[in-house]
Amino acid sequence: MPEEILTNMRRRARRFDWHSSFSRPAEPAVLEDVFCNSHGQVWTAAGTMLRGGAWPLPEESARAMAYAPLVDDLAYARGGEAQRNFFHWMAESLPSIARVLDPNAPPQMPIGIMPHPPRFVLESLLLAAREGFSVVRLGDALRVRRLHTVPIGVWSLLHREAHAAMFERMVDRAVAAVPDLPQGDRIFITRADSARRPALNEKMLAAALTQRGYRAVALGAMSLVAQIATIRRARHIVALHGAGLTHLIFAQPGCRVIEIFPASIGMEASRMAMMRLSRVFGHRHITWLEPGPSEVGGRGLSPGDTWNISIQPLLRRLVDAE
Repeated sequence: MPEEILTNMRRRARRFDWHSSFSRPAEPAVLEDVFCNSHGQVWTAAGTMLRGGAWPLPEESARAMAYAPLVDDLAYARGGEAQRNFFHWMAESLPSIARVLDPNAPPQMPIGIMPHPPRFVLESLLLAAREGFSVVRLGDALRVRRLHTVPIGVWSLLHREAHAAMFERMVDRAVAAVPDLPQGDRIFITRADSARRPALNEKMLAAALTQRGYRAVALGAMSLVAQIATIRRARHIVALHGAGLTHLIFAQPGCRVIEIFPASIGMEASRMAMMRLSRVFGHRHITWLEPGPSEVGGRGLSPGDTWNISIQPLLRRLVDAE
């Protein structure tokens, strides 16, 4: 294992803890008389980019300003990758609009979403929101008199008072909707349903874990309510790194987690996202690193790369962790 990877991960873990100690609750802001689009970009009539400025404004959005529909108030839930990616939506965008979804809040405003969002976006809103919530599907340009925003990031989850009630509401509704889950509090989150970063001996690991009382689950094949209810029941989770571990948001505090992934130079930041969730929500998280296939002569893991899990050492570590 290259020492560079271990050094980078330890440094990033210390940095997250340091920033967490100084973190303050996110302050809502209102942007007045602006335009927004389905990419999550926000700009003024003069063309000044206020959000999403990493990419230039598409020409179709600039043209659409002349005939853009107008709404008075809108909750900003970003767009583009922030709504396509399960982690970014559940851990960042959704918490940023928790106040809009609160049943006890003043009359709510609509939420801006993509024209054709992934299924989990609407499913999560149904779980989180009060009855009768509304959405506005964003296109090339929408004019908004008052766009309500909240800064986002995993660090913002540290301030539980802003989103804890929403997540608990989602858990309660999910558990009530799936009362007949299989028994057992040990699960292995498999990536057998994904072609990305396949571990060649994952089936062997699944068989070994089954003998130790773990149930293999493919979260991508389940409804969102079943995913949340499954994670909520678990007290021991073994998982290959992937979006499914975003559900640590819904796990019982103190859950024991072993996350397995191939180490790759330059990918430390994204690979540590789930460990940060465990730090925020109070889980006992072990990161199990395996040598990555791109460590020799390259930096980073290609989508088609394969790797192997050191099963017997992992099982011994599993016993120690329990």
